Amino acid sequence: MAIYKRGKVWYARLYWRDKTQKRHSKSKGGFKTKSEASAWYAETKAKLVKGYDVKSNPVLVDYYWHFYKTFKEPKLRPSTKKTYHTALMPLKKYWHQTKLKDITHDDWQQFMNWMGQRYAKCSVKNIMLLSTMQLMMV
Repeated sequence: MAIYKRGKVWYARLYWRDKTQKRHSKSKGGFKTKSEASAWYAETKAKLVKGYDVKSNPVLVDYYWHFYKTFKEPKLRPSTKKTYHTALMPLKKYWHQTKLKDITHDDWQQFMNWMGQRYAKCSVKNIMLLSTMQLMMV
């Protein structure tokens, strides 16, 4: 942990190593008090350690997007990428900030019924296929 004062303001710098043991750092300055700098450090370190571990119960929409960006996007054609982007809109609209582990089978069925009332059968099928495949990998 590196928290230090330069002039009248406090700075914090966080160091870590990735999976390949390459060293990284992130810093921020301009804090008026040492406790503000320490709070930023603690929050940033928690985010770094936390990642998108399903045990931490992430928001469904955030997990979907993280999964897409990490595992799918690099190897997809532009038309398939568009399908993932299209699937994100109804997920955001229906689930908002719902946590992944708070969704029951009944909730998911209600979501599918809601989709069926608003979208064409083919669209619902594609969206359900994409989102269900990702949830099965949890």
